[in-house]
Amino acid sequence: MTVAKTNEATIAYDDIGRGPAVVLLHGLGLDRSMWWPQVENLSKHHRVIAVDLRGAGGSSPLRQSQGVLSTQAEDINVLLEQLEIERAVVCGISYGGLVAQEIALKCPEKISGLLLCDSFADTRLSSRGNTFTLRLGAYLAVPMLAAPRLSLPAVRRIYSRWPHAREAIVDGYKTMRKHETIRMRRAANHVDNLARLSTIRCPTRGLVGDGSPQLIELMQRAVQAAGSQDLHILADSFDPSNLCQPEVFNASIVEFLRFVETP
Repeated sequence: MTVAKTNEATIAYDDIGRGPAVVLLHGLGLDRSMWWPQVENLSKHHRVIAVDLRGAGGSSPLRQSQGVLSTQAEDINVLLEQLEIERAVVCGISYGGLVAQEIALKCPEKISGLLLCDSFADTRLSSRGNTFTLRLGAYLAVPMLAAPRLSLPAVRRIYSRWPHAREAIVDGYKTMRKHETIRMRRAANHVDNLARLSTIRCPTRGLVGDGSPQLIELMQRAVQAAGSQDLHILADSFDPSNLCQPEVFNASIVEFLRFVETP
């Protein structure tokens, strides 16, 4: 683990491999360790920067309730400057996808490609009933995060088919910084980026597991808002798809990186 001072915060990260840069941003309640299958694979031909967002893992506390995503995006921007990385593909999963969007919107000149995985750009669905259910679940997630261990039996049951994902989430729930995770969850509940994403000009790909029709709909809209039709739906997968189906996930990322890097 390496740490850097960015934006009055300490950001923990791993910097592994050599080549074009890829930045990996983790999901809610987890940390950069969730990316181990991708770090092992991608670092053979790329410089992989796996980051702990402010408020998670080994990084500084997240003390604010307003401007959370903007602050975390600026942390990554400053980190890239310190590492002398001029351009990178940014890949964010779940909550990390929200930070990835913010980076692409704030610093488009630094983004050569955008990968959004099991994420969203807004919380509206085609059905009013589904929208209500989604938003209710999002708000109920806040008190659940205050006592994450109570969710562990359900997590073990839901992820019984995907041991890598199950272990990562169970371990994450045991060690998560719950008050900061709640701040991030509340920030995610208010995301509405569809209009803003129309300004994105870099290649964009979406990856989403087939286990949630609602998440597929949200991902379709996010990718299309960024001017792309490139959405890959991974069979027998759920959020986080990088751990449910790591080999298929890795192959899709490698293919995207080759496309981005082709003159």
